[in-house]
Amino acid sequence: MLKSLAIGNRGEEFAMSVLKGGDMEAVKNEDKETREYWDLLCKVGRTKFSCEVKYDVMAQKTGNIAIEFYNSKSCKDSGIAVTKSDIWVHILMDDQNMTMWIASVKEFRKFIKNNKPFRTVNNVGDNNACLHLYKEDTLLDVVFHRAETLSEDKLKKLVRKLLK
Repeated sequence: MLKSLAIGNRGEEFAMSVLKGGDMEAVKNEDKETREYWDLLCKVGRTKFSCEVKYDVMAQKTGNIAIEFYNSKSCKDSGIAVTKSDIWVHILMDDQNMTMWIASVKEFRKFIKNNKPFRTVNNVGDNNACLHLYKEDTLLDVVFHRAETLSEDKLKKLVRKLLK
């Protein structure tokens, strides 16, 4: 298994644990045809939505948020450029603890269109990802909302707000 895939799976497991409970559900997208477009299929009450999950293992060390947009090995768009998900989930480390930040994909794309990254890097991860880098303070709390610390009711309200 590729190293980045194993890391991604840990991030997805954490996101599912946050998005499960009460009348919230989250399951992995196991469909090979749609897997590149979203990672989790979720439900809050009767509202269904999909999530793209990225586990940014370098953010704690660098202070940068990496947003994948292109796969240089397959020569095609990836990540934010192709996702059909409703919610973008970014998993970050805070000391030894995982944190989960969520944003509306629609609002996130609008932010990216209007805010150039400070740097773009190529052939990283498993030597196949091209990433836009943003400083944490220009992205977190601007477009993203911290989710794992919220009560179930507050998380449901936030998700519903992001889906509008």
